[in-house]
Amino acid sequence: MSARRVSFAALVCAALAAPAAAQSVVTVEASYLERIATPPGAVLVATLEDVSRADAPSVELGRATVEDAGNPPWRVAIHYVAGAIEPAGVYAVRATLRVDGQLWFTTADHHPVLTGGAGDAATVVMVRVLAPEASPPLKGTRWSLTALGASAATVAAPGHATFDAEGRVGGHGGCNTFGGAYLARPDGAFLAGPTFSTMMACEPARMEQERAVFGAFEAARFWRIDGAALTLSGADGAALATFSDAAQETPQ
Repeated sequence: MSARRVSFAALVCAALAAPAAAQSVVTVEASYLERIATPPGAVLVATLEDVSRADAPSVELGRATVEDAGNPPWRVAIHYVAGAIEPAGVYAVRATLRVDGQLWFTTADHHPVLTGGAGDAATVVMVRVLAPEASPPLKGTRWSLTALGASAATVAAPGHATFDAEGRVGGHGGCNTFGGAYLARPDGAFLAGPTFSTMMACEPARMEQERAVFGAFEAARFWRIDGAALTLSGADGAALATFSDAAQETPQ
């Protein structure tokens, strides 16, 4: 046997004998509050994600899937590579429940784990996502601003936004037209890039509200549609901006 063949065999043996990367586990208990039975064939998915960068989509580090999940609560273990966790990083778990591929429930709040004083277990309560036929689609709908945080929009022309299928959002902030890029995932995650706008000057109330609208887009990390209302929420789950389907508004 040649020296080259012996060396190759030694490398193969060494590779087979090398220990796998150390694995750790995050435990997630997921449920929902609605008193409805989970349909047969429902699929629960829980993920561990690196959400350290506010200016970029999260990175999935581990996933657990429960086929034909049955009724809540569910307790699942997400395995991940321990070496992927940085002490200064920010990590969170999410959960979704789908029936026939359609999203029924998802987490809307931020559930930290592993760093910053958080442990290796989390309890999440998912919120209901209405069926598509009961709600207008995110893309292509003209969304009129109705509230910023817990306060109703107050100016005469509060603004509106439209999301297209190519990842662009545009509209009117109340004084200026604006545009930008966005990412809205089916599981409720949301990310928008910096907005650009025209530079008209308006009365102070409009300008103040417009700055808040642009800030809400850039700070939003989650989206959801309830009936005819679109809500953009921050990383902590608090509502930043609420919009309504302009086509369903009742003229005053």
